[in-house]
Amino acid sequence: MCVRTLIPTEVPKEQIIIPTTSKYTKAKEKYMKLHDDLVTKQMEIVSEKIEKIDEDVPINTDILAKSTTIYAKCLESLGRQLEAWKDSKTY
Repeated sequence: MCVRTLIPTEVPKEQIIIPTTSKYTKAKEKYMKLHDDLVTKQMEIVSEKIEKIDEDVPINTDILAKSTTIYAKCLESLGRQLEAWKDSKTY
């Protein structure tokens, strides 16, 4: 007795059987779904925290001015240290 197999063009789309998945594939799909759910929940929590921070804390408009002042003080201090280092014997 001979069994003839059909090539894909001979089989109608309704008769195509989806191959069974292995345990590994099922576990992988389950893990991926769980991971996607956890990522979605984490993103929702983060967005809620950002919205809460935006509502609670007023934004200071002088941030640039304050940071520029701090930067200038740091440069001044570094300049003094550089001058002291140049006057030392290790230079």
